Amino acid sequence: MIQPAKPESRGRVEAQRRLERVEAYKNEVARVLISVPRETIDLWSIFRDDSLALTCFLDCLSGKTAVLDVGTFVGVSAFLFASHPSVTHVTTVDPNPLVRDELQETGGVAGIDDIPEVDGPSRDTRVHDVARAALERFPEEREKIRIQEGVITINGTGSKITIPDPGTHGAERLIAFIDGLHTTEAVRADIATVFDDRPDAIVFLDDCRYFWGPFVQAGVAANLERRPELSFRLVADVSDSLGSCTLGVVYGKAAAQEVEETLTRVAEIVTSTFGTLAPSEAWLPLIDRIRQLELELEAMTHERNLARVDADEARTQLTEIVNSTSWRFVAALGRLWSRPGGRS
Repeated sequence: MIQPAKPESRGRVEAQRRLERVEAYKNEVARVLISVPRETIDLWSIFRDDSLALTCFLDCLSGKTAVLDVGTFVGVSAFLFASHPSVTHVTTVDPNPLVRDELQETGGVAGIDDIPEVDGPSRDTRVHDVARAALERFPEEREKIRIQEGVITINGTGSKITIPDPGTHGAERLIAFIDGLHTTEAVRADIATVFDDRPDAIVFLDDCRYFWGPFVQAGVAANLERRPELSFRLVADVSDSLGSCTLGVVYGKAAAQEVEETLTRVAEIVTSTFGTLAPSEAWLPLIDRIRQLELELEAMTHERNLARVDADEARTQLTEIVNSTSWRFVAALGRLWSRPGGRS
């Protein structure tokens, strides 16, 4: 007699199936963007381990969820959420830049070398064009996703988008995934906008570690200072098994128990079914580059501190000279010398 699969085994199979479907979506994106390597799509999109943590988190929640996805790019994170059976609707928002501009500008700031040139038919392609074209091959997920051009916070980059009401989409809660501009102010404003509209929301943030980590976490901290009812956790801090994740999560008191218990359950599931997650090979070069930049920054900071010490010593010596009797004597002679008839 065949024994039924254990819930953990079924959960692992379902999680793997969804991640494989996300990989299939990325393959379709690569087909649409002929001149952009698949490795670049992996690097600019949500990482696989973060995708696994999110899909397990959704597995552990009860009820239905609506999602606000801030920062569409080519639609990978929106597709990930739409592939989950408990998600009823995904609103994905982006100012909709050209793909080549997005790669060049973001990659330049992060210090990433060898950014591919987007030429040929894809040269004038915008990120939403790519997402819509790729979703044509995935009608089940496409039906759940609404792509909107704009922003959720008025910041001069586009029209403001209304945050979806989960109740209108047959859901009990809203999860926001913030992966837009990674400046401190943009992250601060996006988080504040979500909680102003939906105080019971659960907000996940991408890139809370490595190069963008200080800026994203500074935006989080600005909200925590103004809103003491909010809490923040790095997913990597929950368990060693989640140590490669770059996600963070912000939540209010109303959702605190559910979020914290769910994170603990996610860690247990990942540990028992997947083991300790290792960094994806797709972003190991980026980690090396970030570490190199951090060492260069440390060296520059050391040199700057030495220069400040030298400048302080020079100021002290100058003050002592100016206040000395000999300096006053020389200055008096100089004044006499400058008067008419003062020269012999």
